[in-house]
Amino acid sequence: MNWQHCHNAAYVGLSDSFEELDQSIHRIHRYGQQHECHIHIITSELEGAVVRNVERKRADHERMTDQMIAQMKDLNTASVKGLARETTHYGASKIMQLPAWLIAA
Repeated sequence: MNWQHCHNAAYVGLSDSFEELDQSIHRIHRYGQQHECHIHIITSELEGAVVRNVERKRADHERMTDQMIAQMKDLNTASVKGLARETTHYGASKIMQLPAWLIAA
């Protein structure tokens, strides 16, 4: 089912997958959404460990995103100023082998 036309959502219970929840919410907050979105997450006290786990994953995601933005800002600034960045060459130590099912396709 395609629910991208929705702007109100209620989630009853959670799984440990922050990624599934985040993707689902972003589908509602998509580009072109013309309505204010309301997201409700309903859990019981018995789901406390799951809620804490999802919150930890959300905080980790936000921290990683902030660090990536800062790193890209530094790289872009260095590029604009023409400054060289130190890089490390990667030398593969093993030959990649494709699985038979992929070769057959």
